Amino acid sequence: MFKSFSKNLVVGLVITTALLVTLTVVSFLSVKRSQESHNWVLHTQLVLRKANLINISLLKMEKQANQYVLTGSEEDFQRYVDFRNSVTKDIPYLKNLVADNASQSQKIEALETYTVQRIHEINRLLELRRTSSLSASLPLLLKADSSRIRLAYEKTILNFLQTERKLAKTRTDKSNRDSAYSLSILFSSTVPGLAFIFLLFFFIRKTFKEKESLNRDLINTIERLKEQDKTLEKIKEFQFLADSLPHIIWTANPEGHSDYFNKFWYDYSGLTRAESLAGGIKTLVHPEDLTTSVAIREESFLNKVPYQMELRIKNAEGQYKWFLAKAAPYFNEKGELIKWFGSSIDIDEYKRALDLENKITQYEDFNRIVAHNLRGPAGSIDMMLDLIADTESEEEKTEYFELLRGSSKSLNATLNDLMQVLEIRLSKHVEKEDCELESMIKGVCTMLNGQIATKDAKISLDLDIRVVSYPKVYLESIIYNMVSNSLKYSKDGEAPVIKISSKRERNRTVLRFKDNGLGIDLSRHGKNLFKMGKTFHTGYDSKGVGLFMTKTQIETFGGSINVESTPGEGSQFIVTL
Repeated sequence: MFKSFSKNLVVGLVITTALLVTLTVVSFLSVKRSQESHNWVLHTQLVLRKANLINISLLKMEKQANQYVLTGSEEDFQRYVDFRNSVTKDIPYLKNLVADNASQSQKIEALETYTVQRIHEINRLLELRRTSSLSASLPLLLKADSSRIRLAYEKTILNFLQTERKLAKTRTDKSNRDSAYSLSILFSSTVPGLAFIFLLFFFIRKTFKEKESLNRDLINTIERLKEQDKTLEKIKEFQFLADSLPHIIWTANPEGHSDYFNKFWYDYSGLTRAESLAGGIKTLVHPEDLTTSVAIREESFLNKVPYQMELRIKNAEGQYKWFLAKAAPYFNEKGELIKWFGSSIDIDEYKRALDLENKITQYEDFNRIVAHNLRGPAGSIDMMLDLIADTESEEEKTEYFELLRGSSKSLNATLNDLMQVLEIRLSKHVEKEDCELESMIKGVCTMLNGQIATKDAKISLDLDIRVVSYPKVYLESIIYNMVSNSLKYSKDGEAPVIKISSKRERNRTVLRFKDNGLGIDLSRHGKNLFKMGKTFHTGYDSKGVGLFMTKTQIETFGGSINVESTPGEGSQFIVTL
């Protein structure tokens, strides 16, 4: 029995030993195989990284070359040289990495050939730029951007990356399968080798997790590279879109310093990129708009809020045009300001149309003034002729003839003023003048001397402000309407008393016209007081134009008119200029 037990023990030990040795050998081979797969995954990852780095460096090299052609800056040329050296250094390294893969080696050799030809092509372009003008280099630049060599390079690198990514996926799958195989060997071990299997299991499990982590890193790296490709493409799309728009497009860093202008800006302004980024736009803004526009921009950048304004910008021919300028901040998901985006749209034609509309409005006002202001002097002359016809006294006739002569002179003066308005150039607004109130009021009284004499009206002045800066023809029309209304709507059997005063209130000139006439029921007519065609007393030759025209003239120049009135007691009109 002992011999049998010993024999069985020996057999058991031998079997156990054989099993352990077999398990150890099989496990060792499995781990080695898994490690080799893992190394190939790392190798593929390194190839992908290096290929993408070469591609990005070549794109940056081309961008710096284009930038140098546009600017002629030595700094841009040096950056181009750095990227060129990086490309020429990395391609042999990548070539060594794929030496075991004949197909990929051929593609790298083709890529190396195209890269050398592309660098040679760009060097010829830069040499031409160094020895000639920008205009002579641009055709070659456009031709180089779409050359056969460049297209062949893009096709070759794309084919290489696609093949390498497929290879990465294949090797990753194989590595995963090898890991799974190693685990199955360990779990299929017998009881005598359980302790050894557990130890080996933990070792392989740790190796597997590290490998999975590396695989995830590889996948994440590939995804990041894809996102980088998409980002580069989006940047190109944005620049293409910005260059296609007939507007000024710009961007700035969070501090508000410009870092990009589109092609339309350079064509419009005639400035270089360096001049533009150095704040050259300030030299092109109209002097009248510069202070305000700078203040608006600085306040917007300080408070991180959008802005909108209108300003005039000079073009390369020295002409100023109106632009509607807008800008808005761009924040990331954390609420941090990362960019400013701005645009300026040409609204010059729109502003010209507004100017034309304003001019038409002025001529409409002028027509109303002509119609309204000539009625008074003409009526006054008619009254004087009636008075002369009715009196038999030579002394009174002489006096009426003098008044008639004054009305005639006043009519001529009014016509001369209106002719001066007609001579204002179409592109100009009505100019303000220094108007002496007392002489202007006396001139209006001369135009209305027939009504004043007939009604024995008394007009008194209390002028703290004697000179007002205002368009003369408009101010005269306002005074005329106020005085003529006080005379027209006076009470029967009571001489009109009109008081005119001027004061300075809240940094504005305020005129008051007070009378003892019929007054206006504001509770009934207050809402319609200044509307066109509205009258409030029957039996008078009224067309409802005077107050409407007066209010329009006052508000055109930023003023206001208010009224205080009691029926039967009179009215007071308060004009703020």
